[in-house]
Amino acid sequence: MYAARWQIELLFKLWKSHAKLGTSRSQKPWRIRGEIDAKLLAVLVPHWVILLGCWNHPNRSLIKAAQVIRDLVPLLAVSFGHLSKLTEALRVILNGLNHGCRQPSRRKHRNTWKTLIDTKPVWA
Repeated sequence: MYAARWQIELLFKLWKSHAKLGTSRSQKPWRIRGEIDAKLLAVLVPHWVILLGCWNHPNRSLIKAAQVIRDLVPLLAVSFGHLSKLTEALRVILNGLNHGCRQPSRRKHRNTWKTLIDTKPVWA
């Protein structure tokens, strides 16, 4: 279970490092608050897409998924305001997540998702 906890820590680390939540270019409290809100939204949208495309597939890498989404952000940005374009952009992104984010199997140190799937629950 510790490995699963570590995966959650890695998710938060990914959010913090890519969103740069700890830095601001302003000294004004209201502007800093606005920056934090905008950065949290910038983290929330990709996470929502990851939930759509990867969450039901334990063998997907969140790091690779974040990279796919980051590469396709311009496609997503230009599609806002047009439902059909947004739907198509999400379809392209989800297709990329389905094909490009698999974690390779490891022999020496098993993947956390594999260990969790193979472990029998305590109540069984």
